[in-house]
Amino acid sequence: MNEAQLPQFPLAETPRCRRCDWEPRYRNKVSENNRNGNAGRPYYKCIRCEGRAGQGVGYHLKGWTTWDDDRGMDVRNPECYCGTASRQDKAGAHTSIPNLGFCTCATGRCNYYSAAKNGQTVEQRVENPEMAEYRQFRPWLL
Repeated sequence: MNEAQLPQFPLAETPRCRRCDWEPRYRNKVSENNRNGNAGRPYYKCIRCEGRAGQGVGYHLKGWTTWDDDRGMDVRNPECYCGTASRQDKAGAHTSIPNLGFCTCATGRCNYYSAAKNGQTVEQRVENPEMAEYRQFRPWLL
């Protein structure tokens, strides 16, 4: 992976929801009162899927689409399904893996997600059980 494979932020095009293909109309900012360390960060969300979050829309809650900054970006991150470096992030305090790291598509275009330090997805572990050992991790960036 090299610098050319890192997405550029702010995103040149508004990302579309990976579940319903809706294009958010607004770039949002996290409240300055946020206690998860995300105060002031820009992001996009799908209000269509947000309204259906409790109805089995997917594993991302509340219509999440993507951050629109370079936090967690590094050429050492695993490649996502889009062919670019993924974003390293930290799970929130009220999740099943509080404060542990994960990697996800940096631009919200694909469904890449891994909670393993080596970037393995659940599907990859099922298909190739002999791959390197699965280990959860504390993200280096936060």
